[in-house]
Amino acid sequence: MDLLHETVRHRRFGSGTVTSFDGRVLVVSFETGEDRSFSYPSAFGPFLTAENEAVQAEAERAILLQMAQDASKVERVQQDIEALRATAKKKPAPRRAPRKPAIASKAQI
Repeated sequence: MDLLHETVRHRRFGSGTVTSFDGRVLVVSFETGEDRSFSYPSAFGPFLTAENEAVQAEAERAILLQMAQDASKVERVQQDIEALRATAKKKPAPRRAPRKPAIASKAQI
């Protein structure tokens, strides 16, 4: 998605224009002359709103996709933890005492 030159609104800084976007971080130049960096797409939920409805909808889809991926990662980690716990609960097989060498009787000597 190309966000360059898109107009966005921030609750605190007001209206601004995207001046840089590398796929993960976008830089917004606000009307106050201040430039701010934001993570994409997570900034579009709590901080930024795109003036263009299609851009806003795409950012929201990207947020949902990121949340699904994060949930999948959490689920995998939880499964790994459960597997480790199950392994730790298993009791190791009892060890056999080493066999002592047979003692020769006097009759065998």
